[in-house]
Amino acid sequence: MRGSHTAQAQFIEANLSVQIKDRYERWPNFVEVFERRNLVAHGNLVVNRAYVENCRIAKLKGIDQVNIWTTLSLGTKYLHNAVDVLYEFGVLLFFVLWRKHIGDEVDSFEKINRICYELILAKKFKLASCLLDFCLHKQGRCCSDFVSRMMIVNLANCYKKMRDEDRCHKLIASVDWSASKDEFQICIASLRGNVEGVISLMPNKAISPKDFLNGQPLIG
Repeated sequence: MRGSHTAQAQFIEANLSVQIKDRYERWPNFVEVFERRNLVAHGNLVVNRAYVENCRIAKLKGIDQVNIWTTLSLGTKYLHNAVDVLYEFGVLLFFVLWRKHIGDEVDSFEKINRICYELILAKKFKLASCLLDFCLHKQGRCCSDFVSRMMIVNLANCYKKMRDEDRCHKLIASVDWSASKDEFQICIASLRGNVEGVISLMPNKAISPKDFLNGQPLIG
């Protein structure tokens, strides 16, 4: 446990028979956070060979443009992103360990969808999208069709909130929603900007369609 975070992750994978590092899209960013931490603690944020080499091994994009002796920074944007990366890794590690060793696989998907629901409400769209994408597409999916559809709606909503309309519409088009319940139909109509569809499906016509479309078409 006194080794690098890469060595610690490899130890967990080997001894608990789980895989996360190779399936975790932001693994290079995770490594970089701790390499930059080392620069803060031991080198006044001045880049050294260890930082460059370890980030290169982790395949961090752009590392070849970083020169040794360059002084890095810890801006607000970087710190917020670093917190998200650490949060994401922790949740995903718990998720894969839960699936493998702790509890009901179906329950693990329900719980992570709830976590993402709360993240979306907190406007953490990028973080929620990374978690949902991992659970839906980076490993075997073991959950009910209902939970799977909830996660797809929430992921599509993240893309929409991040103004990635193409990914949003491509994702919802990959699923047949024709036989889904009204709660899903309303979400899909909202994500597509279909005002008339939302109005026709709304159980309570006193709710403003405009308010709904500007809100959060998601399910938790």
